[in-house]
Amino acid sequence: MKKIHEKLNQTYSYSSLQLDMPKHFSNEVINWAHSYIDENYLYEEKDDDSYGLEDEIHCTVLYGIYETFPRKTRLILDPIQNFIVSIKNITFFKTSPKYDVIKIDVESDALNDLHYLVRDRVRNYNTFPIYKPHITIGYVKKNSHDFLNNSTDFKDRKFLAKRLQFSSKNGNKYPIQLRTF
Repeated sequence: MKKIHEKLNQTYSYSSLQLDMPKHFSNEVINWAHSYIDENYLYEEKDDDSYGLEDEIHCTVLYGIYETFPRKTRLILDPIQNFIVSIKNITFFKTSPKYDVIKIDVESDALNDLHYLVRDRVRNYNTFPIYKPHITIGYVKKNSHDFLNNSTDFKDRKFLAKRLQFSSKNGNKYPIQLRTF
């Protein structure tokens, strides 16, 4: 069985806001990763369990939030309604000289609007000027899994985004329900 990281009691430099994926879809992505990603080519670093395969399938809305608790973020999100998210191809971030990030692209105008709303109203350290919503599957050694690029295994699925999660830099997680329309 491939290694999946234990992220218990982990602290981070910043908090984040994440879109939870439906459980059945999350399980499908994890199973897909076990079938298609060779564990011998997982990228890992000693004493840093943030690499390898992702075990909490989500789409980050914003990383780099300074606050430890979600109070202000919840107030901003209070009027936000459920919205539709479209799943696209499997692609890569190839910006690191050490590893590639295998990801699933996500499309949603409402998700993009949500990202910029939170980014503009919550104090944060954001180093990415353009938001590229995605679901990280895992980190692999450079060029080891290029055959998966543009895979359509999840393409054209849609789901209703119902819940966000404020993931605190101290490791605590706070669910935030969106309004139903």
